Amino acid sequence: MLAARNNLGIFSLAFYTPGGYGLAMITLMDARDVLTDDRVVGVVSPVKRAFETWTRLAHPAFDSTTRARAIQNMAHWDACERLSDDQGVRAGEHRLQKYITFDERVLIRIKQFDRNLATRNYPTDQALEFVQQEQIDGFPPFDRLHVGYRLDISGTRLQDVFITLPTGRKSAFNAWVWQVLGDPIDLTTYGYQIGLFRVAQPTIRDGYFYEDYSSRLA
Repeated sequence: MLAARNNLGIFSLAFYTPGGYGLAMITLMDARDVLTDDRVVGVVSPVKRAFETWTRLAHPAFDSTTRARAIQNMAHWDACERLSDDQGVRAGEHRLQKYITFDERVLIRIKQFDRNLATRNYPTDQALEFVQQEQIDGFPPFDRLHVGYRLDISGTRLQDVFITLPTGRKSAFNAWVWQVLGDPIDLTTYGYQIGLFRVAQPTIRDGYFYEDYSSRLA
């Protein structure tokens, strides 16, 4: 892991809520301290395996919503199994929303992302409150992260996987992005994505960190 810290480790990132701007409680670097190598592998490898399982079982009658729910459920179950010996990990569910917490500091959910690294689910009131980091009855009061994956345009290949701190803002859905699988991307201030050449070493810029975990995934 890259040990150096830059301003991401100390800079307070602002996010928007209906009541105004607040402060994100966890920085990208602090999240990396909580989500150790074993924990990252423990949640990302299940996403990869769940997609591989889906491709073997998929039927033309299944739509994209069914696919996303199946991948999410399989990955969540597998992650819980892999992390069962980690004393700082707890799994929970509220109103059919499955989540995993780490060290009573962060809460993660596995989601499918769109091209702008935003969640693809219908924006219900609870979904909006979740990404805007508002307190929701029934959810632990921890910082909420997404482990989000994207498929290629054909839907037949896992393209990349990210760990993000969502804010729900239309201009920039995530306060920061930690990419752990796939070709590295560049996020502009407008939220668009530009493909970059593959790099061998971890790369860090303001709000974006790239580290390739592909060789560590079972």
